[in-house]
Amino acid sequence: MRTIIAGCVLAVFSLGLAVADEFLFSTTKIEMKDGKTVITGKKIAFGFGKIKVKDKDKDKDKEEVKEMTYTIDASVKVFKGKISFNKEDKKITAEAGDPIETGFKDEAFKDVSAEKPVNLYLTTEGDKVTKVYLMKGKGKGKPKDQ
Repeated sequence: MRTIIAGCVLAVFSLGLAVADEFLFSTTKIEMKDGKTVITGKKIAFGFGKIKVKDKDKDKDKEEVKEMTYTIDASVKVFKGKISFNKEDKKITAEAGDPIETGFKDEAFKDVSAEKPVNLYLTTEGDKVTKVYLMKGKGKGKPKDQ
């Protein structure tokens, strides 16, 4: 009986870890719908010290990059973020900086498009976005004046 209970607890704990996800996101479209913010874009990968959108069109090992859409509740706050890379763990982490009081209505999100994407660091639990950090770089890894 104890083995079954321990197995169930472990399964629930493992499922909770698998559901949460953190990643960089290149936002190409921001819309306001029903008091919520809807963002559209693609996940970003790191390669050789440069930020780039995941896409391997040149090789046979093509990795298709799907455009993704997330709905962000009005209660989720937006922060300026700072990204760091741990060389030992080979993990990317982001730290919250100053809050952006106007949220997605801020000037940084004014002209978002496929030609001028904005990089965000998102934390999700399932389909729900729980944290949003605005990264200093604006589109294709180019620094943005702030």
